[in-house]
Amino acid sequence: MATTPRQRRSDGQRTREILLQAAIGCFADHGIDGVGIRAIASRAGTDPALVSRYFGSKEGLFGAALDKVYDEHRQGFIRIVTATPSERLGRALAEVAMSSDSSETAFRFFLRATLSPTTVALVTEHVIAPGEALLTDNLQGDDRVERARAIVSLMIGAATTLTLSTLPSIPRDRYIEILEAALQTVIDASPIDA
Repeated sequence: MATTPRQRRSDGQRTREILLQAAIGCFADHGIDGVGIRAIASRAGTDPALVSRYFGSKEGLFGAALDKVYDEHRQGFIRIVTATPSERLGRALAEVAMSSDSSETAFRFFLRATLSPTTVALVTEHVIAPGEALLTDNLQGDDRVERARAIVSLMIGAATTLTLSTLPSIPRDRYIEILEAALQTVIDASPIDA
């Protein structure tokens, strides 16, 4: 029995998804520089040539994996930034940074990506720059670009510290209060006199 174009497309989509999931796990475990296309394809149970077919290169696969990992977070971030009144934005962003819904795999993926010269530009392009641009568009003042960058830095730093810290834990609610105050200060900041 011959396959129809629809069946081939469905099989191709399934194979693409399997490769993406395998890549996310491999990149989270080893970083882009520590894993090859063959290892990713082996984990996916597919032919290594399919990476080139569906993604063009290992870097193309990484970009697609990055988009997949952060798409859900990105949509939530957009909703929060565009719908939350500025006087409550610090709290909302602190809760996002301290969210426990982020999977450990997603966090390891992000952390390893920020440590590799190969992928730091992709992380900036796909995650950091869009977040800064969205904040810039929703802040007031001439220095909103700098404040947007500071907000993103505070959020990433807080999430990283919380996840990696071996220090005695601060209760989550207290940590959110502290981060909220810092973020809200940046959100509300008056331009600095030059």
